[in-house]
Amino acid sequence: MTTPLDATDTVRRRLYEALRRDVPFEEKARRALELGREFLDADSAHLARIDSDAGRWEALVSTGSPDGGFPPDPVLDLETTYCRHAIESDSELALHDAPGQGWEDDPALEIRGLRCYHGTPLVVDGEPFGTVCFVATAPRSEPFTAGEMLVAELIAHLLERELERGGGPLRRATRIADVGGWEIDPDTRELVWSDHLSDLLGLDGEGPTLDGEEVTLDGALENRHDGDRTALETAIESALETGEPFDTDVRYRPSDGETRWLRVIGVPETENGDVESLRGVVQDITVRKAREERLSRRAEEFATLSTRCEERYRRLFENAPVMAVITTVEDGRRVVTECNQRFADAVGYDDEAIVGRELAEFYAPGSKDVLETGGDRGFDEAQTTPHRRLVTADGEVVETHMRDVPHRNESDGSVETLAMYIDITEREEVKRTNERLEEFVSTVSHDLRNPLSVARGYLTLAREENDSPELAQVDQAHERMNDLIVNLLALAREGIDVSGTEVVDLRALCQECWKHVDTRDAVLTLDVSGAVRASEPRLKRLLENLIRNAIEHGGDTVTVRVGECRNGFYVEDTGPGIPEADRDRVFDTSYSTSDDGNGLGLSIVKQIVDAHGWEIAVTEGAEGGARFEITAVEFADPQPQEGEETGRSD
Repeated sequence: MTTPLDATDTVRRRLYEALRRDVPFEEKARRALELGREFLDADSAHLARIDSDAGRWEALVSTGSPDGGFPPDPVLDLETTYCRHAIESDSELALHDAPGQGWEDDPALEIRGLRCYHGTPLVVDGEPFGTVCFVATAPRSEPFTAGEMLVAELIAHLLERELERGGGPLRRATRIADVGGWEIDPDTRELVWSDHLSDLLGLDGEGPTLDGEEVTLDGALENRHDGDRTALETAIESALETGEPFDTDVRYRPSDGETRWLRVIGVPETENGDVESLRGVVQDITVRKAREERLSRRAEEFATLSTRCEERYRRLFENAPVMAVITTVEDGRRVVTECNQRFADAVGYDDEAIVGRELAEFYAPGSKDVLETGGDRGFDEAQTTPHRRLVTADGEVVETHMRDVPHRNESDGSVETLAMYIDITEREEVKRTNERLEEFVSTVSHDLRNPLSVARGYLTLAREENDSPELAQVDQAHERMNDLIVNLLALAREGIDVSGTEVVDLRALCQECWKHVDTRDAVLTLDVSGAVRASEPRLKRLLENLIRNAIEHGGDTVTVRVGECRNGFYVEDTGPGIPEADRDRVFDTSYSTSDDGNGLGLSIVKQIVDAHGWEIAVTEGAEGGARFEITAVEFADPQPQEGEETGRSD
């Protein structure tokens, strides 16, 4: 799949294409600036000519500046621009958030309102020329990336070369003769050069002399780098023989200085096909070469970064915890170009058998129809679809949840789509099981309650005729049967997995539960203040059952404490506690220590805990009573320190 770094390569290609076109320089510059402005997301871009002595900033070519935007005038006071810093330091200046980077007092911000700037100085013919800059009034949230810096400097470099090349060799030789001119007689090989070239080469006196001695062509080439000397000699001899101009870069080592880069241009003058003279210029391009080397290093760094990102992307794609495929459009069909191993395993094919086939071939009929009729709009916009059904090589159906993310390839306009599938087959099966269980519970509830209601009706009629003690016992039996039905139905329902949770105030819920239980003279102490994520109705039933259990076994004056422990909460009492030998089976439906109990209360608690994915353990409380610890609970806010007193309800 095309990575975001590909955009940088696309811009680079478009830059070279724009500057190769046979159009005026201003048009080339405008196209290059616009490409950079769009890539850096700037308000405007400018090729500026700067006269530091006069304090003058002039926009020669601009793009993207809306009416009233920057610059308000093509000529500005240099002191009100960031470009002065780039020129002074002879290096690029990148400000993604000028106020946040300590530039809040700079006139470019105070007067021009520019909060984002990237500028690269230009050196033309060995002299400072101006800048290529990109500006915006709004700051960026992140610094310029390596790719953006590379593109900005590349634009500056290319425009710099265009400025130096403008007008062709002959026109240029005339225009910059003062850079360092020279002439060779083709017959005598006599070399004549300007005073400026003598200064440039570090030679003494006027004309071609070295330490007071005249310099021949061989002498002039003496201090060239060995490899470059051969190349320059070849270029000169070829120009003298063929009459063709040359333009080459060579290294030069003055006797008292560091090696410098020189650009040598030679233009033969011919008459009747014979070369009468060879004239040219020499310019110091050391600064430009340093920039080219810096640009080359940055390109290498970017290429390394691009490779690393590509490798990281590949690892993430292959090791993603979801099924993933990449598709593109071919003749209106969505074709798989890549897939990870998880997708291949899920549908039961080798990846070689998947790549190149239509994605629809791996969809079950209903989902396939949606895909083929355009229901999946992932080629145009990112989307999440709640349900897609894949079909395996064996004809089995895999229920999935799909996420579609498109990416447009800037180089050719094609669109690739990354589709990610989460296997929810088990979840769907649980959902269907829960639905069947709920239907069963409702049926049982109806079948059990109807006979009981009839029996109660007959009991009422019987007691109107004769309210004997035996009938009172029947009434108690009916109540017990009703409680048993309620608990059995609750037990069945609490086994259903929790499908959704909400933030529940644990303290407030405990206080509400206390009101709905026959607490007699018992006391409630709360050491809770946090909120948990849970199904509130089920958590309420859990707390009510634990409170009711504490009162039933601890007596009318028992104290019940609800507090927070590590990763959860607890409910403990001051009652007699639960023998250690019985703690492993207290949640069994058959376990009860009360003649009146049915053993279902704690079973319901265990079902609710399991449905939430929590854990429950029985231990001994601080005062010897029973303590139930519910852990693996997700808190919605930070828990207080252990033992912090948060309140008391009596």
